[in-house]
This record gives sequence, structure tokens and C-alpha cells, in this order.
Amino acid sequence: MRFARQLSVVVVTVTAALIMWVALPAFGGDILTVHYKRYAGDYEGWTLWTWDAEAGQNPQEIEAADRDDYGLIFRVVKSDYGDGKSVGLLPKFGDWASKDPPDRIWNTEMDDEVWILSGYPELFTNQPGEDLMGKEVGSVITVHYHRADGDYSGWTLWTWNDMTDQGSREIPASGEDDYGLVFEVQRQHYGDGTQIGLLPKLGNWASKDAPDRIWYPYLGDEVWILGGNDQLFNEVPDTTPWIAGAFVDGRRLVTVSLSGRGSPISSSMSLKS
Repeated sequence: MRFARQLSVVVVTVTAALIMWVALPAFGGDILTVHYKRYAGDYEGWTLWTWDAEAGQNPQEIEAADRDDYGLIFRVVKSDYGDGKSVGLLPKFGDWASKDPPDRIWNTEMDDEVWILSGYPELFTNQPGEDLMGKEVGSVITVHYHRADGDYSGWTLWTWNDMTDQGSREIPASGEDDYGLVFEVQRQHYGDGTQIGLLPKLGNWASKDAPDRIWYPYLGDEVWILGGNDQLFNEVPDTTPWIAGAFVDGRRLVTVSLSGRGSPISSSMSLKS
């Protein structure tokens, strides 16, 4: 009887342990800690929008649990999002009056503590260093603009405070260099100067070089816009002409349009039947 009781205790203990083991996520703890940094320190009204990134379901808005020297701290319960292996993260302001894109996706290949830096597309697994904090950025941003056709007549730079979509200004070029036009943007004219929209335009909106490019302090105080490219570069990009389009104009004729100057280049090729 004594042996039977001891065996019963062992069975119950092992069973309880197995139940606890099954209940826990196989990939670690159930809490994901998300840190969020805004350059200006304006955190009032900011929350974290979250969802099951695999299924695109279970959206939840999470309030900050704490705050430290880096910024806001959010605690995300991973098991609230399907199998908890992929969670979408997007800081938002109020009733979607603003947001801090792009969507960042946490997955089980990352640790259970991550960092979001305003405007930066990467989801960091270590706290970003001082080089990304923008603390050394000056009061003036130099913006370079290159057009492949070399035609800059009538082109200016439309700018605005991208946090509020207000304070828009049209800035004429202050000069021209080997790359193209040069514009000087005074950060003081755009709220706290940490999120500034940039869009080259021609005349009275006869044309524009979309999309909007958004400047953040981590980009530094000198950036480059390459016509037809949606990226805002923090170093001089390659301006070598690229294929802007290709069209089948006949059974054996393909017209290839390059981004460089001059007329499109036509090239004949034999097509296999």
C-alpha cells in the first residue's frame, strides 16, 4: 500500500508537470517587452497597435506599462495572438490621428525584448546606439536632388511637418553641384524638427517626384533624393541609369526605356516560338 501511494504521488506530480510544460509556449516566456523611442519625447496619447501577424487577426491596442530613459515600455502577451510566434507592432497616436510606420514584425527568432526607434523601419533586438539617436544633428538639413534628365528648371522642394501635416513650405534650391540641386531645410520651421516631409515639385504642381520622403534624425543632417526612387538616402546613391520600362512593340521588337537622358533605346531580339 505504501508503495502504491508513493507511485500515485509520482504519477500526479509528473502529470502536473506535463500539463504546465504543454501550457507554456515552446519558444520561451509569454511576455514580449517593447521599448519605443520618440526623438522629441512627446509620448502623451501614444499607444501600441498589435496583431497576429501570421493570420492578420486579433488586433489589440496596448497602453504603455512604464517609461524609462529610452522611452515608453509596452508589455505584450504573446499567447493573445494565435500561436504567439509572430506579432505585428505599430505605434499609433490617439484615434489614428497619427502613426509611426512601417509595421514591425516580431518573431520567435528574436529575443523577448525589442526596441522601436521612431521612423526607423528595423525592429531592434538591442537598444540602438547613440549614432542613431540624432543627438548630433544640426539645425539645418542639406537635401540633394538628382534628376536623370538633368533638367532642373522650375523644380523646388515642398516640405512640411509630417507629424501634424502642417507648416508646409516651398523651398527654392540654394545651389547646384555635380549631383544636382541643393536645398537647405531649417528644422525650426517644422514643429520639433524630428519628422519632416520632402517632395520635389515642378512649378505650380505641374509635376512632382513622388512618393513623399520623410526625414528623421537618424538619417543625419545631409540626405539625397534620387529621382524616381522612393528611398531617402543618407549617403550619395549610384546614379547609373536603370531600366525604367520595357515594352513589346512588335513580334521581334522590344523597346527598353532607361532612366538616363535622351530618347528610349530600342533593341531588337529574336523570340523563340
